[in-house]
Amino acid sequence: MSSIDDLSTILLQLQSQNAAIQTEMMEARDERSTLGNMVQSVIDRFQELVDATPAPATPTAAALPLPTAPAAAIAPVVQLPSAREAKGADPEAFSGDRKATDSFLRAVKLNIALQPRMYSTEEGKILYTLSWMRGGTAGAWAENLATVMLDPAITNPYPTFAKFLTAFENAFGEPDRAFSARTQLHSLKQGSMSAEEYTAHFDALAGRTGFDGEALVDAYQRGLNGRLLEKIHYTDLPIGLTAWKEKAKKLDNLYRRLQQTAPSPSRPTTSAPRSALTPQRPPPPRPVPAAFTPPAPAPVSVPSWGPMDVDATRRRDMRKCYVCQQEGHLARNCPQNRGKVIRTIAEVVRDEICALLKPEESQTPEAPTESSQDF
Repeated sequence: MSSIDDLSTILLQLQSQNAAIQTEMMEARDERSTLGNMVQSVIDRFQELVDATPAPATPTAAALPLPTAPAAAIAPVVQLPSAREAKGADPEAFSGDRKATDSFLRAVKLNIALQPRMYSTEEGKILYTLSWMRGGTAGAWAENLATVMLDPAITNPYPTFAKFLTAFENAFGEPDRAFSARTQLHSLKQGSMSAEEYTAHFDALAGRTGFDGEALVDAYQRGLNGRLLEKIHYTDLPIGLTAWKEKAKKLDNLYRRLQQTAPSPSRPTTSAPRSALTPQRPPPPRPVPAAFTPPAPAPVSVPSWGPMDVDATRRRDMRKCYVCQQEGHLARNCPQNRGKVIRTIAEVVRDEICALLKPEESQTPEAPTESSQDF
């Protein structure tokens, strides 16, 4: 009986849980219908606003009918992405170096051209340029000009960006741009650059030199590598600077492509003696050092009845000087011998000097003397 009671209790609990689930489902269904009504009311209100909007006076295209959204679906609202201006790389801070003037102005003009809405006024372009002038003489020049431009009581000295650029180039540009460009063009060499890179550097300088066509062709030829110039002369010579550029770039690209695709020379797999591959040169004769005869050591008296002494230290101590007849050193190290040699040399030199100063008596013939004896 107890098991039946337990089952009936569990059944009652399941029924109560089922009833609670049914109630929650009904409430969720009511909320869904309420939400659908709210969405439909929003769609209707949006349609009313669209219908109430007046049509433009001069439409650019034929108006298309708005699609009617179904009652159970929500009309998606398409938002067009906002047009964002491109931005170039920021220029490097300019401190007044004349060699960096052209690259700085090029970067500034590029950013201004890419963002016309941000820099739409002449004053904005000038202030943007001044913001990148820091340090050195350029920093002081920009600080003074920015102070004047930001003061409403002072008239802007440069009403246009073009006039500002003229003042900037007069202050920080090359004094003689043509002469500087010609100097750089004459020193320009291809070296390890490709023909494309060399031509780009050449074009950057050629427009400021003032050279005519023939002078530019001559300068372009002088900067090419010798082997590339030789290859061009083996073919039909191009006419004009453009033809020279195209010919040089074509031959240089072909050569570089050949260097990349050509297989590297294979080494012999079989080991051969070195003399078979490369001739061997006899080694140069080494200089033979002069024969060195060590000085004979002083005789050492060794008793015949004792064992032979092989100790080098003891033999060195037993050496005997033949000058002073003392043991422990040789004659060349004898202090008495050193003084004797010095005195001997001094005496020899003195005798030689005296002999030179002495009148030559030997060359004068002596008169014969008569004998006192009378034969």
